[in-house]
Amino acid sequence: MIKYIEKSIGRKESGQYMSRYDYIIFDIDDTLFQYKKAERHIMSRIFEEENQAINEDVYEELWALSWKHWNRYHLSNPDTEELQSRYHEYYHKHLYDYMDEMRERYHLNTSKETLHDKFLSYFEESAESVENADFVVKELADRHCLAAASNGLTKAQNRRMEKYREYFQYVFVSEELGACKPDRKFWERVFQKISVKPENCLMVGDSIHTDIKGAAAYGIHTCWLNSGKRENNTGILPDMEITNLNELLEHLSKSADKWQRTAEGLKAWVDE
Repeated sequence: MIKYIEKSIGRKESGQYMSRYDYIIFDIDDTLFQYKKAERHIMSRIFEEENQAINEDVYEELWALSWKHWNRYHLSNPDTEELQSRYHEYYHKHLYDYMDEMRERYHLNTSKETLHDKFLSYFEESAESVENADFVVKELADRHCLAAASNGLTKAQNRRMEKYREYFQYVFVSEELGACKPDRKFWERVFQKISVKPENCLMVGDSIHTDIKGAAAYGIHTCWLNSGKRENNTGILPDMEITNLNELLEHLSKSADKWQRTAEGLKAWVDE
């Protein structure tokens, strides 16, 4: 867990805006940073070093290969005790398998071990933001405390989050916490650090299972970033659903107005 800047916690006022949430907590991959573009950047570098040509068809083949091995180890939804305890072991295994099949299919000369290490090294350098993330983060940092919560490897995610260092108070990564989203233990360890009530926080993430389900079960308000406009047949209902991070600002402004009117009404009732 990295702690960045100190910032007072409590309701924040900015003009007519009063925040309902003490903390807004963001997932990292495909919520703040574009994961697919990160992989394209990695593969471009690896193939260039191997003096191999790469084109759009190869990129898509590699993307399908990546998903094949990711899904083989069920890393998209680590909701069993075994996956929780072995998530990071499986993360490395899926990557070794991916690199091994890639090198055989495309006749690369480098070992799977070296490719695995290169992948992670280049991944650390890949921090291309999703659409409007830079603007939204800067806007929200004036009104809220911000944190990030990710299933992943500590070194890689911490380095990538350096891009937003001045705006985030905490970066929580599963490898360091010893628990993964959506498990309750992940959130228990997060709230040992930020010391606010879950109901005064909002979790923003792209995964309905990993981000939304676990946060909601812990009492955190949730916002599903559904940029692909996927149909939700899971029975898991987020408090907000957006297709672009810009929409989050509008939702929060309306929520804050409603919260402030309620607070003012209660105050007037008490004063009477």
